[in-house]
Amino acid sequence: MTAIATRPLVFNNTVGWLNDAEGSRGVVIAGGHGFEDLCSRRFLSLLAGAISRAGLPVLQFDYPGCGDAIGNHQTTNQLGSWLQAIDNAIDCLKAETGVSDVILIGFRLGALLGYSAASRHKDVAALALLAPPASGKSFMREQVALSRMIDSALEKSPMDDAFDGLSVAGFRLSQQTVEQLKAFDPFGVTKDNKPPASIYLAARPGMAANEGLVDHMEQLGSAVTRTSFDGYDTLMCDPTANQIPLDVIQRCTEWIIKQRGGTEDNPRGGTPQASNPPSVPRALIGPDYEEEPVLIGPAPHMVGIHCRPRQQDKAKPTQSEAYMLLNTGGNAHIGWARGYVETARTLAAHGIASLRIDLPDIGQSEASLDSRIPLYDEKARKDVIRAIDWLCGRGYQNIALTGICSGGHQAFHAARLDKRVSKLVMVNPLCFSWNASYALDLAIWKTYESSKVMMGQSMATPKDNKPDGALSPLRGKLSKRARVLVRRSIELGKSGLAHLTPSALSQGNQVKRWMQKLTARGTKVMMICTDGDLSIEEIDRHFGPDAMQLRAMQNVVIHTLHAADHSLTPLHARQSLATLLIEWDAAEPNH
Repeated sequence: MTAIATRPLVFNNTVGWLNDAEGSRGVVIAGGHGFEDLCSRRFLSLLAGAISRAGLPVLQFDYPGCGDAIGNHQTTNQLGSWLQAIDNAIDCLKAETGVSDVILIGFRLGALLGYSAASRHKDVAALALLAPPASGKSFMREQVALSRMIDSALEKSPMDDAFDGLSVAGFRLSQQTVEQLKAFDPFGVTKDNKPPASIYLAARPGMAANEGLVDHMEQLGSAVTRTSFDGYDTLMCDPTANQIPLDVIQRCTEWIIKQRGGTEDNPRGGTPQASNPPSVPRALIGPDYEEEPVLIGPAPHMVGIHCRPRQQDKAKPTQSEAYMLLNTGGNAHIGWARGYVETARTLAAHGIASLRIDLPDIGQSEASLDSRIPLYDEKARKDVIRAIDWLCGRGYQNIALTGICSGGHQAFHAARLDKRVSKLVMVNPLCFSWNASYALDLAIWKTYESSKVMMGQSMATPKDNKPDGALSPLRGKLSKRARVLVRRSIELGKSGLAHLTPSALSQGNQVKRWMQKLTARGTKVMMICTDGDLSIEEIDRHFGPDAMQLRAMQNVVIHTLHAADHSLTPLHARQSLATLLIEWDAAEPNH
């Protein structure tokens, strides 16, 4: 199964990705928020691809202040703007394709917003609700539980800013928006504001509250098709470790096909908008930046966002350097905690351009055309080089590759192969050269993350939809024990047995030689690690204690970020990364 957005769009201060088709009825997907968006973005992109292949055009988009849209995800009182965004997306799809009406798909928060939008929008012909929360209050209880599992476990730091609201895996909700969502009950509409006649409900297993929702919708006159969202927990465990529930995609697509209407009975009632040709999407205009959504070919196509400084003075020469921000694990191009969006726009405010992309098989990009090792396959570096070609075609002469964890791995190897790379930034790299021991580590970690959700999320959200107050001491003990097992497996696999084999020693020397050759040709390298991260041991494994041999190389700088985790969840960690890049750039002789 593949995912490919055939046309990037810009409308109402947000970005949309259109999977075009000739159908007379369109589909708009209202996705999740924050961490749930990261976990589900690939799933929803594959769903969009399946529906478009069935003949219906599909539009995905980002809510204001979220994803690639303009704004900050901690902006106050967001609920109204998110609801308006769905209306805008419906209008955009109609204008761009000429469809007469739409089927609205809502996932998680999007299901709450979508039900409200569908109940008041005349152009919504049918509605699909995927894993809907019972209410806004129920949704916020789950977000609080996630915050306690992820954010509360982080080390406190004096660098933490005072924030009035909720942080979930680094994604922030202002307290005003939290209160709005707690009070939001879209399923309590009156009979004067009815939902569409045809509704599809894929409920999470064990969500008894959804039974009452079905009764409510049927009382309002809707025909409800009920099914189970099997595999929800393993989809939402982690953007990298998750598993895509292909059966859910197939069942939803089959229902959509039944709702599509016939071309003869329901011809396209509008005329596609001609003022915005597919090859030239409009740009998002922010206070300090301009962003253009792009599709990089040939197949497998990659989606990306080209962010550049907003040139108030058209006579000012353009920057010759651009940063490329590569995926961290399975996180889409917006980055963990929306970090890549923040970094790109901060760089632009200081005169530095960037491109954040989804490599094939990640986020909203097309599936690779061959079998690959997830995240670390050597074929992916060719895709990075294709993106370098795209940047150079736009006039950039020097490319700075940047990646966290697996993104750093791909950046390192693409830099080795392409002399157009003038800078390399690796953040918390856990692997310089892939082998079987790393594959074992990754498999163990993925299993742990999946099982953690099974024993954690189920405890956090029991059948009555109310989390246990302390998030279960038992779960905490189990999670701690699992983390110890994973860490010991990693230590044994890489620090112990791997060092006893001549091939491992040879590989270590090879990594050192690669880095020496890279830096000797003039490529500047910045290595960044967070306190206590396993990447420190990985670096020392190849470059000696305290990275002594790496520090001795020319053109290398090494930095440590304090009070931060592997993915840079705390805001101060992401801001520190951007600051290091800006200061590094400012130190160049031509500045």
